[in-house]
Amino acid sequence: VTEQLMADAWAEVLDVPAVGIDDNFFELGGDSLSAIKVVSMLRLRINLVDFYTHPTVRALAEKMITEKNETGIRVRLTRRKKASGRNVVCFPYGGGSALAYRKLSNAVQEKDYSLNIYSLNLPGHDYGAQNELMPIKQTAEMLAAEIAENLSGELILYSHCVGCALMLATVDLLEKACVPVKAVFIGGVMLPRFIRLYGRFINPWMFYTDKRIIRYLKKIGLPKDLADDKEYAEVMISAFRHDSGGFTSYIYSLLGSEAKKREMPTFIVVGGKDITTKKYSKRYLRWHKFFENIKLIAIENADHYFIDTHADNIAEYIDSI
Repeated sequence: VTEQLMADAWAEVLDVPAVGIDDNFFELGGDSLSAIKVVSMLRLRINLVDFYTHPTVRALAEKMITEKNETGIRVRLTRRKKASGRNVVCFPYGGGSALAYRKLSNAVQEKDYSLNIYSLNLPGHDYGAQNELMPIKQTAEMLAAEIAENLSGELILYSHCVGCALMLATVDLLEKACVPVKAVFIGGVMLPRFIRLYGRFINPWMFYTDKRIIRYLKKIGLPKDLADDKEYAEVMISAFRHDSGGFTSYIYSLLGSEAKKREMPTFIVVGGKDITTKKYSKRYLRWHKFFENIKLIAIENADHYFIDTHADNIAEYIDSI
């Protein structure tokens, strides 16, 4: 019964006459928006990350029937029979789920780079999941322990927008655990100029209505089809408010500390058309407050969400490290 329900839902959303139990949803033409529609239609115990990591009717039904629950925050997006020792852990942008890096993982696999791409399934960020949002420090503690226990070999961290706050917290915990980080990437964000004045008390987004946030996210390049799905938008906005507030308070706390600068190579990646990082040629130097060795990478004609639109470029930059 479970398999038939799923197959019927997939066929309806994809507008195909029939779906086999071993047909891959995304190979049949499915995308993030169609996956959201299927999850909403089924109303079962599955979420978007489940859908991506179990992309056939058989695999997803088996997960449902056995009630198999994967533990941990990391989601491995690249699928190889044998994993290499080159690991990239990606931190989603504000309000984003683990699938924010699906196009990056696709770009890596198409180029045959020997990179294992992991993204983070953060509590409270996945549509269909039943869990609550979690503070940065608590999430970083869980993630750092998970990385130290389960990943060996080369480790690179990539963060986008306000997701860099969680990345910073994780870097420091990994250093304490003697887990070396080869390099970090910080994409699509600059240090706020006047955060010392307001960071202790104010999250700038607290003054914005949900509609205004959606308009802003669309303006900087968020796919309109995702933002226009009402149920998904509610989850995304809740997570966005949480992440942006966490970024403000965490960066403020770092600026008030006397911690030493982090020494690993740090790459600040910006889009040439991204309105959130205007005048980046000078502003990126503020990251020297936290990192000893920084380098600017500018992607021409790219808006804010260049991990989607220019995933090939990001894959090449990471592979070259």
